[in-house]
Amino acid sequence: MGFPIRVGISIAPQDAPPSKAAEIESRGFDLLVVADHLFHYREPEQPYLDAWMRLAAYSQSTTRIRIGTLVSNLSWRDPVLLAKAAIALDHLSGGRLELGVGCGAYADQAMAGISQMTASERVRRLAEGLEVLDRLLCGNTKSFAGEFTSYEHAATAPGCVQRPRPPLVVAASGDRALAVAAQWADTWNCFTGDGDLPSSLAALTARARLLSRSCEAAGRDPEAVRRSLLLWHTGGCNPWAHKGALLEIVERFSDLGFTDFIAFSPKEDRGDVLDHVTSELLPALHAVGGDTPQATQSRPSQPPRLRGKPEPAADDGLTEDVRKKLFVAPIVEPGDPIGRPGPGTGAIY
Repeated sequence: MGFPIRVGISIAPQDAPPSKAAEIESRGFDLLVVADHLFHYREPEQPYLDAWMRLAAYSQSTTRIRIGTLVSNLSWRDPVLLAKAAIALDHLSGGRLELGVGCGAYADQAMAGISQMTASERVRRLAEGLEVLDRLLCGNTKSFAGEFTSYEHAATAPGCVQRPRPPLVVAASGDRALAVAAQWADTWNCFTGDGDLPSSLAALTARARLLSRSCEAAGRDPEAVRRSLLLWHTGGCNPWAHKGALLEIVERFSDLGFTDFIAFSPKEDRGDVLDHVTSELLPALHAVGGDTPQATQSRPSQPPRLRGKPEPAADDGLTEDVRKKLFVAPIVEPGDPIGRPGPGTGAIY
């Protein structure tokens, strides 16, 4: 079972106008995602409008492109309230929502009242939150009592447009979170980090193989889980570096099963690269994969080979050096606060 290749844009919080979403759709991109933070965890003074309010606006300025969070954090987001918001957005968008969740550690979570949380608790919250989301989005309103979430007398009418529910996208990098993704994810998401291309390939090869083993351990076909890659805007996987950069990334990582490639909005001086991607590359990718891909539940042929077989990844393991280059996040140890100061993008689990 395989999936068509899709290319998406992660739209920055300062690019909030609905007209921006309409422009991205008009250029032929398949996915439009937003990060769900309380504020910019590196630059708190930057404008940062609420992700779900922005998605509601984008749902009204677009008609085709699929939209969603990458990601909403189940370390502090209430999964019951998140399910209700997801049902509403699935209706507002006409069934185009893809719900991304994770459990990383970021500085903005102190605003949500979270000063300390161990990595183990974060992963347990992710697992339980996904169970709650799956239940409620599928219309299961039976009472639930978990470690972190309990409810009774639930009601979810009118239910989701997509059946049985919108796809769940689970961001995971470490062993424990990957095991949760293997159980619940329709799509697994990871990111390239800011290392060079060989380091990213080595690290993502290890993560992809671990996900496959985790799926098998959970009794799932690894090929039933779509694989999504967030392309970091620095380092060797910058899709806007030159006109051939995105094609090279797609060719290299599609051999690991990745079929969703999500880039941050390009800077203004990359307009020629953006024009090339939207006028040349996207139509070619859509032609190889069939019709412009929409819902994620269908399983077409294997991901397309665009050129020759890429060079094999250097290693199936993660060295400490690769970890530092690829996952520059603060690692949260038991008893630690939400993250040590630094340039991190979320904790490794």
